[in-house]
Amino acid sequence: MLRALKVIGRALALWWQEPFFWILLNIGWLVMQIPIITGPAATAAMVATAQRATERDYLSVQNAISDARRLFIPALKWGVVNAIILAAVIGNFWAYRSFEGAIWIVLRGLWGAIGVMWIAVNLFYWPFWLEQERPTMRDSLFNGLLLIAKHPGYSVTLLIALLLITAISLITTLPFGAALMAWIGLIGMVAVEEELKLVRAANSQRAAQNVEEAS
Repeated sequence: MLRALKVIGRALALWWQEPFFWILLNIGWLVMQIPIITGPAATAAMVATAQRATERDYLSVQNAISDARRLFIPALKWGVVNAIILAAVIGNFWAYRSFEGAIWIVLRGLWGAIGVMWIAVNLFYWPFWLEQERPTMRDSLFNGLLLIAKHPGYSVTLLIALLLITAISLITTLPFGAALMAWIGLIGMVAVEEELKLVRAANSQRAAQNVEEAS
């Protein structure tokens, strides 16, 4: 839990360094959801901007627009897959809402678990996609699932925190329009960056041990 709270704290600190820029970007992201087809690219560009922030790179609206154009096709594919899976989950709940019995309780629990798992994987999808030299949807989804499997408590804490932030934002309205997606993008990016640091450090240590054993 402490590690997850540190990730959230660092993400919010990055947001606070350029709050007016992130508010402007979040409003732009919200507007780009209206045509629907531009929504996935806007989301990918938000995470790409979060990556720039974690790398202390220059942040600008122009770079965000360039990222949205660059990522438009991969983001559209991701959006289609998301729409299909979420439609299937929601559709099952709706189509069988009147069915009763133990088996339907189990099935609803399964559908709910699939929906929550998919949302959790999507938190890490674009951060992993952007960190790959040759990014693919399969590898990004696999890496997201692997992170959750390796650190379930950490992942659950992040997800619960994000659900709380989302709920508060929806209730109060203002954060939803001005900051929510920026926070989500930053938290996901920082989480993946911290995980990759640990993996690289472990790989370096293992390589050093192998060299010592060989000598």
